[in-house]
Amino acid sequence: AKSNALVRASKRPSPLWCMRPSHAATPSRSSNSTGRTSTPTRKASPTRKPTSSSKKMSKVPPKGFVKAVSLAGKKKASKARSIPDVPQRVLIADRLGGSGLRAHYYRPSTQAVGLAVLAPGSRGGMGPGQTPSTIGKFDPNIRCIYPQFAQRLASNGIATLHFTWRLNPTRKGAPPGTLKSPAQLLLGVEDIALAARYLRARQSRAGESLPLVLVGFSFGGPAVMAAAALAVAEGGGLGAPGDGISPIAGVCTIGCGMRVSKQGSASFKATGLRLVGGASKAKPHEYGGLDSESCVDAYAVAGLPLAMIHGLADVTVDPVASATIFERARGPKAALWLRGADHHGRARSEEISATLDEWVPALLERGSVKRGSVERGSVERGSVERG
Repeated sequence: AKSNALVRASKRPSPLWCMRPSHAATPSRSSNSTGRTSTPTRKASPTRKPTSSSKKMSKVPPKGFVKAVSLAGKKKASKARSIPDVPQRVLIADRLGGSGLRAHYYRPSTQAVGLAVLAPGSRGGMGPGQTPSTIGKFDPNIRCIYPQFAQRLASNGIATLHFTWRLNPTRKGAPPGTLKSPAQLLLGVEDIALAARYLRARQSRAGESLPLVLVGFSFGGPAVMAAAALAVAEGGGLGAPGDGISPIAGVCTIGCGMRVSKQGSASFKATGLRLVGGASKAKPHEYGGLDSESCVDAYAVAGLPLAMIHGLADVTVDPVASATIFERARGPKAALWLRGADHHGRARSEEISATLDEWVPALLERGSVKRGSVERGSVERGSVERG
C-alpha cells in the first residue's frame, strides 16, 4: 500500500517552481511536428534579442558544416594533383653491386603503349632548361623541360624514366677527376641500358616488347646514340639475355655535340665502344679526349630515326656539330634550329617542349617524324648564326 501511494504521488502535477526545467527538458513539450521551438523561456530570455531573419538563417548551414566540406574538397584536390605531378623516386641496382642508378619513374595513366628514357648532360641532374643554380641537382620540383615533358608522356600512356648518371661529378662523394672523362661515355651507355631494362620489367607484359625512344641532352646525345647503335648491333634492342628486348624506335637529342680525338675517328665494333685518349690527356672541353664521332657514325649506319633540336645561340656545343650529325644520318630524320636559344634552350623552352611532345609519340607510333629538315634559322659551316 505504501509503494502504491508513492506511485500515485509521482503522477501528481509538479509544483510551479519546477515546471520551467521540466518543460525545457521534455522534447515533446519544446518542439512541435514542424520542428519549430515552442519553449517560452527562450523567447523571454533577457540576454538574447529576438530576430526576424529566422528564415534566412535556416538556409545558411552551420559554420562547422561549411568548414568540413571545404576541408574535404581541399583533400580531394591535393590527392588528384599528387598522381601526375610527383614521380616515384627509384634506385635501380646494378649487377656489379655499385651505388645504383637514381631515377624518377613516371607511371602511365593507362596501359603503357611505349617507353621513353631521358638522359641528362655530363653533369647529370634535370636536363635542359635549368638555371645555373640548379645544374647538377636531381629534384623533380625544379622547373625545367624534362619533368613537365615526362608528366605529359605518362598521361599519354608512355612509361618514362628520367635518370642521372651513376658517375655524376656533382654528386656528393663522387671520385675526383671524372668530369667528361673517356670512361664516362661507356658508363653512360651502361646506365641507359640499365634504365631501359628497368622500364621494360615494370611495364611490358609476358611476351610483349614495347618500343623505346631515347632522349639525350648535351653529353646524353652521343650516349643515347651509342646505346641505340650498340643495341642494334646486338640484336635490335636494349635488354639483357633472358629479359627480352625493347626495340629502338628512335633517338631525340637536344644540344648534341661531337668531338673527334687527335687519333681520328675509330670504327664502331659490336663488342663495345672504341674510346681513345685518356683522362690525363683530356682537354677541358665538351667530350674532350674521347671519340664520340664513332658513336655517331655507328648510329648513322644503323639507319634509325633521328630527331635533333639545337639552339643557334649555343656557345657550349657548336650547332655545326648537330648539323654534321644530321647530314650523316641515313634514316628518317628531322631537325629544329632555334634562334636565340642557348645550350639549355631557356629562351625557347616552350617551343622545345612542344616539339618533343610531337616527335616522341610519332617515333613510337610509326618510327619516324617528318622527313627532311624543319629549319628555323640557318646552320652553315663557317657562318653559324648565334643571334
